[in-house]
Amino acid sequence: MFETCAQPGSAVAAALEDVDFATIGDEELRHAMVAAEQLSSWAQAVGARAVAEIARRTTAELGGGVSNPLVDPMRFVADEIAVELSVSKVAGSHRLAFALDLEVHSATAKAFALGRLDRGKAEEICAALNLIESDEFLPALETAAIEYGATHTRPQLKAWLRRRLIATEPEHVEQRHQQALRERKVRLFPGDDGMATLSADLAAEDALAIYRRIDQLATQSRAEERLLERAASDHDLPSMDARRADAFTDVLLGSTATAPDAEEPVVPPAVTEAHVIVTAETLAGVSQEPAELAGYGPITAEHARRLCDKDSRWRRLLTDASGSLLEVAPQTYRPTQSVSRFVETRDLVCRFPGCRRSAVARSTPGLRATGVELDHTVPFPAGETVPENLAALCKSHHLLKTHGNWRVEQDKAGVLCWTSPSGRRFHTHPHQYRNT
Repeated sequence: MFETCAQPGSAVAAALEDVDFATIGDEELRHAMVAAEQLSSWAQAVGARAVAEIARRTTAELGGGVSNPLVDPMRFVADEIAVELSVSKVAGSHRLAFALDLEVHSATAKAFALGRLDRGKAEEICAALNLIESDEFLPALETAAIEYGATHTRPQLKAWLRRRLIATEPEHVEQRHQQALRERKVRLFPGDDGMATLSADLAAEDALAIYRRIDQLATQSRAEERLLERAASDHDLPSMDARRADAFTDVLLGSTATAPDAEEPVVPPAVTEAHVIVTAETLAGVSQEPAELAGYGPITAEHARRLCDKDSRWRRLLTDASGSLLEVAPQTYRPTQSVSRFVETRDLVCRFPGCRRSAVARSTPGLRATGVELDHTVPFPAGETVPENLAALCKSHHLLKTHGNWRVEQDKAGVLCWTSPSGRRFHTHPHQYRNT
């Protein structure tokens, strides 16, 4: 009923549309499930071809029009894709990179369009093929990877490819490992429900050793033993994952963590500072209006009160009735500290559509710059250095505004109107500190 690999996507879609799943047999039902997955791969392959054509046209249009030779026109393609599809800049960049990879690795593109590979597997194969230094190995590795990937999971395929890369070009793999070591880092990803994720790119052996140490502390710490003795029931006991999280936090912040054989904290308590934007009514417990943790986002009123119960430093922010920050207006090219602080606090993030790059840390004492700059909407000196002509832009979107055929206007309320190269308009607004 569903000879999917032999039919174009439209034919499969038509066949699936007419199926009454409640009446077909078990085998046909499973075939329909597989056909739907293959149809999804076909549709994504078509979308990737469209993205590659957009990239080709944009590169041709901007090739001679970018005044800065260091600016790659391709970065502007990712921005346009992100805005058109209402996805993040990172997601737009990933779609662009994947589309361009499929243009190079035609066998993988064909297997993807036929539904032999899903997007994840096709991405893994392209990523591995991009790492091969010698072209003589590419055809055989691509063919073997497609055959393996068609019948194995993505993690299995990833491990298979890693082994083949090491076996094929061990010297190049070792060079990449050394480069990755030099680029080790820790990143913060805001999450939901007042939570966030810390991600650390470390040498594999160090990451394993740290995890095992945290696991040991979570299992053996005296704090856990006291908690177990006080627990009223099994329902009150934290999971092992929660215990590891507590051990990780305690070791880094030096709050209560002790080594199994020590009486004193492992490290002295760290001095940290967090900015919480909260109304007096919320702080007093009269209102449950959400607060704002700068650099993270909205948090519950109770969460804010807990943070403010600690040793806190306060900075008052004056807003109008709608929750918009009131203006300060100096007239110099380089914004004064008060103007910079105002615009950064008004915007909180880069003001390009969909970008969430934080603008707060660049003016927070003790924190490094975030790469977000204050840009004149109307270039100086034609445009004044005032809040209604300044906006926070990350370096990428600052370049896009200057070289990427995007136009932007700003009104007195700080609302930006972006016009894409295709003529579509997108509006971004200052951060609202009061929910309405």
